[in-house]
Amino acid sequence: MIFKKKISHLNGIHFEFNKKIALLLFFFYFLEITKSEIGKKFRNPASSNLIT
Repeated sequence: MIFKKKISHLNGIHFEFNKKIALLLFFFYFLEITKSEIGKKFRNPASSNLIT
Protein backbone atom coordinates (compact mmCIF):
# COMPACT_ATOMS: atom_id res chain seq x y z
CA MET A 1 0.00 0.00 0.00
CA ILE A 2 2.71 2.49 1.02
CA PHE A 3 4.77 1.54 -2.04
CA LYS A 4 1.83 2.19 -4.39
CA LYS A 5 1.24 5.56 -2.78
CA LYS A 6 4.89 6.51 -3.33
CA ILE A 7 4.69 5.63 -7.03
CA SER A 8 1.55 7.72 -7.59
CA HIS A 9 3.19 10.60 -5.71
CA LEU A 10 6.27 10.38 -7.95
CA ASN A 11 4.09 10.32 -11.06
CA GLY A 12 2.35 13.46 -9.83
CA ILE A 13 5.69 15.22 -9.36
CA HIS A 14 6.88 14.04 -12.76
CA PHE A 15 3.73 15.36 -14.42
CA GLU A 16 4.08 18.76 -12.74
CA PHE A 17 7.73 18.87 -13.80
CA ASN A 18 6.81 18.12 -17.43
CA LYS A 19 4.14 20.81 -17.35
CA LYS A 20 6.67 23.37 -16.11
CA ILE A 21 9.17 22.41 -18.82
CA ALA A 22 6.45 22.69 -21.48
CA LEU A 23 5.51 26.14 -20.20
CA LEU A 24 9.15 27.25 -20.19
CA LEU A 25 9.71 25.98 -23.73
CA PHE A 26 6.54 27.72 -24.93
CA PHE A 27 7.64 30.93 -23.19
CA PHE A 28 11.10 30.89 -24.81
CA TYR A 29 9.58 30.07 -28.21
CA PHE A 30 7.18 33.01 -27.83
CA LEU A 31 10.07 35.29 -26.84
CA GLU A 32 12.08 34.27 -29.91
CA ILE A 33 9.11 34.97 -32.20
CA THR A 34 8.46 38.39 -30.68
CA LYS A 35 12.17 39.24 -30.84
CA SER A 36 12.36 38.38 -34.55
CA GLU A 37 9.12 40.29 -35.27
CA ILE A 38 10.39 43.37 -33.43
CA GLY A 39 13.72 43.01 -35.24
CA LYS A 40 11.97 42.91 -38.63
CA LYS A 41 9.95 46.01 -37.78
CA PHE A 42 13.08 47.90 -36.77
CA ARG A 43 15.24 46.65 -39.63
CA ASN A 44 12.85 47.20 -42.54
CA PRO A 45 12.35 50.97 -42.17
CA ALA A 46 16.07 51.42 -41.56
CA SER A 47 17.02 49.47 -44.71
CA SER A 48 14.44 51.32 -46.86
CA ASN A 49 15.80 54.64 -45.57
CA LEU A 50 19.33 53.57 -46.46
CA ILE A 51 18.29 52.62 -50.00
CA THR A 52 16.54 55.97 -50.60
